[in-house]
Amino acid sequence: MVPVKCPVTKYKAYRRRQLSGAARRRDYVLERACYHSRPAQRRKNNARHRVRHALTRSGVLSARDGIHIHHKNRNPLDNRMSNIVLVSSVAHRRIHSRKRK
Repeated sequence: MVPVKCPVTKYKAYRRRQLSGAARRRDYVLERACYHSRPAQRRKNNARHRVRHALTRSGVLSARDGIHIHHKNRNPLDNRMSNIVLVSSVAHRRIHSRKRK
């Protein structure tokens, strides 16, 4: 896959529409090029994959079992076992859908 350069002005306009509620559909290609390819987001995603891989290798999880890994302090770079909780997809969605106080 060839990385696509982020069109900054187009992304800013897209984010404004999305935050105001005017966006009808998500532009996944634009999000991938402008948000998910940022170094900080790549580090976080790699950390999430590392913890899942470690738990799969140790036998705690199996591949594609539908179990989500939740970080208690919401920091995906903190992969201490005391910070990790295994939850179902429904429970994980419920945890992250609550409004932060």
